[in-house]
Amino acid sequence: MRASRFLPLFAGLLITACSSQYDRPEGSYNYTEIEEHGELVTPGELEVQEQNNRYTIPAVEGSENAYIGKNVSIRPPRQLLAVAPGSRVEAGSDESILYIDTTEGVSDLRAAVWRHMVQVVEGFDVSFELHPEQNRIVTDRFRMLQHERSKPGLANMISREKIITESEQAFEMIFRVASHGRSGALYVNVIEPQWLIDGEVTPLPMHASRTLERNVLNDVSIAMEQSYRSNREVFAQEQINVTMGSSVDGEPAYVIETDFNSAWVLMPDALNNLGFVVDDLNQSEGVYYTTYEPFEDRAWYHIFAFWKRNEEGPLGLSEGTEVTFVVDDRNDRVYITPKLDDVAITEAQLQAWHPLVVAAFRNE
Repeated sequence: MRASRFLPLFAGLLITACSSQYDRPEGSYNYTEIEEHGELVTPGELEVQEQNNRYTIPAVEGSENAYIGKNVSIRPPRQLLAVAPGSRVEAGSDESILYIDTTEGVSDLRAAVWRHMVQVVEGFDVSFELHPEQNRIVTDRFRMLQHERSKPGLANMISREKIITESEQAFEMIFRVASHGRSGALYVNVIEPQWLIDGEVTPLPMHASRTLERNVLNDVSIAMEQSYRSNREVFAQEQINVTMGSSVDGEPAYVIETDFNSAWVLMPDALNNLGFVVDDLNQSEGVYYTTYEPFEDRAWYHIFAFWKRNEEGPLGLSEGTEVTFVVDDRNDRVYITPKLDDVAITEAQLQAWHPLVVAAFRNE
């Protein structure tokens, strides 16, 4: 081959190499040379900090039991339900306070709230002290079941032993009424809470104290809502009316003429009446996650009876079917959309369920 054939190639490589940019900034490095300044002149009363190139992280006072790393819960604290008549909550507040105002049908606010405070505390089945002159109730220490789950392992499929999680605490409830008597604030304080797993004290989970307090407040709020509804003449004359319709997204749904909070409170009992077990819920998203369990607990050996897994309940669903209920509201109407695998159940299926759903909401 002749060398003349390679000359254009060599020339191109040479030009490319000469025109390439180095992988470094253009210009000089003068910016690294910091000009020294003289001593800072300040008024005599101003204290000047010593100048140095070292930064010291300031000490921050905190609890030795602060939640860090894996101990930080991804779940938010329990939400307060302002479902009682005239009730409201302060958005963004970390305190466990339910504000209640006098509304139609409530002539004596203090007496109405006090009656339901006592009703909720009596449900704890624990001794308590009443201080009517202060609108204050204090309970003795007692334990509450928080949740339970099966112990791991193949052997436990026969023994079916549970890991029991409980809380031990006392509660103080105070209802502070304004001088005019038309509004007040209900406070719940948990006293020295402890967290126990199978009877052994463990570190208190994040948000546990607020969750315990808000559970009690929600119990009072729900009790007042139920009493208010049952005592209203209009509610006594027309029971909850569940009709067929379409959700805001155009999917088949049940329609209830009420507000979101009222429907949300009624959902657990209605689902239980239908044979569903609530596995989880998300009020901000308006979702109940359930499993269809229409039959009573069986003996342990039934867990091996795989041929009975397809047994159907009154709704025509196999036992163990997971159903999601989406609750949405628009213009004082609540839409309940059952879904299987994120797909809305057909209108024909909802129509077949309708009589059972009506009876479930009316607790018949």
